[in-house]
Amino acid sequence: MLHKGVTSTSVSYTTILHGLFQARRATATMKMFNEMLESGMAVSIEIYGVVLGGLCRNNCIDEAVVLLEKLIGMKVKFDIFIFNIMINAMFRVGRTEEAIELFATMSSYGLAPTVHTYSIMMTNLIKEELFEEADTLFSSMKRSDCATDSRLLNQIVRMFLSKGEIGKASNYLSKVDENNLTLEAPTISLLVSLFSREGPILLLNVNASYTRLLFSNVQACCICGFVNFTVLGEFCRINCTDEANQLLQKLFAMNVKFDIITSIL
Repeated sequence: MLHKGVTSTSVSYTTILHGLFQARRATATMKMFNEMLESGMAVSIEIYGVVLGGLCRNNCIDEAVVLLEKLIGMKVKFDIFIFNIMINAMFRVGRTEEAIELFATMSSYGLAPTVHTYSIMMTNLIKEELFEEADTLFSSMKRSDCATDSRLLNQIVRMFLSKGEIGKASNYLSKVDENNLTLEAPTISLLVSLFSREGPILLLNVNASYTRLLFSNVQACCICGFVNFTVLGEFCRINCTDEANQLLQKLFAMNVKFDIITSIL
């Protein structure tokens, strides 16, 4: 279009560039993008976002970093979307330190991390077993008045459980409780699975918030009869008789079938 003098809108270019990247034609896309810049055409932040995102999705991270540095030198006004794209891409290719540094520079561009930004950072830090850094980041999130949400906390809990970090998972489960949020089905499923295999050990390593949250979702626990036995037995063994009675009453109300061992607990 540029060569033929055809007038086009920013929306048209955004659509074409996005389509070329989806077709894995990164070279052709960048050729068109560079022609746009050379022609003096005003490039919107949306187009920069499409190009940076497309480069990252096509594993052209080095090119994306070079472009980002060029845009910084041009004093382009960024939005949070671009930072989210770049931070996630850097983590994906193992450039952890650069991702952390880029996150730290956001305030200098007048940007504040959103809950999605924190989610990208925390999930990647946990994935790389940088647990202390993840905890510190969550604390800074609270101080910045960026409200957490159920999705983020559930994701953190599942990641810690998958890493075998029961104590840390328990800590974030308590935050779900403190914020009056709910456990998502995948989180409950993972907790029930762990109880089925390691119930007694698990109960000894988590706090009251964990058990309260899990058994407020008692329907999920009834997937496995062994879970009922394990939970009731452990509540009785650690003298949590009120919790045991509450669970028992819920199970009676749901017409759950008990075996003789469960009935004498």
